[in-house]
Amino acid sequence: YTGSYPVSLAMVDIVAVEVFLTAAPFSLFGPAHVLSLLMIGILAVATYRAGSVANQAGKVPQIAQVAAVIVFGLEMFKMWLAVSVYDQPWTESLPLHLCRLSTLLCAAMLAFGSYRLFEVAYFWVMGGSVAALLTPDLAHGFPHLLYFTFFIGHGLVVFSVLFAVTGYGFRPRLQSIAFAAAVTAAYMLVMVIVNGLLDANYLYLRAKPPGPSIYDYLGPWPWYVLSAWVLGIVVCLVCYLPFAVGRTAR
Repeated sequence: YTGSYPVSLAMVDIVAVEVFLTAAPFSLFGPAHVLSLLMIGILAVATYRAGSVANQAGKVPQIAQVAAVIVFGLEMFKMWLAVSVYDQPWTESLPLHLCRLSTLLCAAMLAFGSYRLFEVAYFWVMGGSVAALLTPDLAHGFPHLLYFTFFIGHGLVVFSVLFAVTGYGFRPRLQSIAFAAAVTAAYMLVMVIVNGLLDANYLYLRAKPPGPSIYDYLGPWPWYVLSAWVLGIVVCLVCYLPFAVGRTAR
């Protein structure tokens, strides 16, 4: 049968396979990666300014709630994609790694205007998600579908915390670092149990990532887990510096 409807569907299928499923391997700091970072940087600045405008117009809660739905929806789509399209086990596809859990945290922070959630989300996002954008753990490059979901997802959480800074007026405090570190430590202990029940490796608590990573420089198991937590505190201090300098300048 050569009717237009089946042919159109066939064409869509071909385009989907060719464009979204057969991309070249990811190239670190290649043209596509650099362009993606540049676009996220421009949108981050725009989001930061948009938060101030929304604050002045009294529209922060409404905008934040819409953004929360988008952020949460994308994370659910990523989980569905991993299980239904790429046949990954559901036990390995839950949003339990810090970067993906940050997405849910940001969605709740935006929806409820929660400063407590911001204290954790800010450091997880600026310390973890930004690092992931710079050195992605990606096998597929542009224009693979997973390339888009990775950069859009990580970009959205960055936009979320920046919007919270200028929209809700949230600012991390020095005490926020201690709070975020304590929450992270408690979450790691929970994940020890979850990993055992699911035979999974969330937070890489049972083994290092299969590819090259910063964990390779943090010592053998299980000491690299403690080293990663301490390194995380150092990164939090660095992320807090702009606000510390701003308070000192005033």
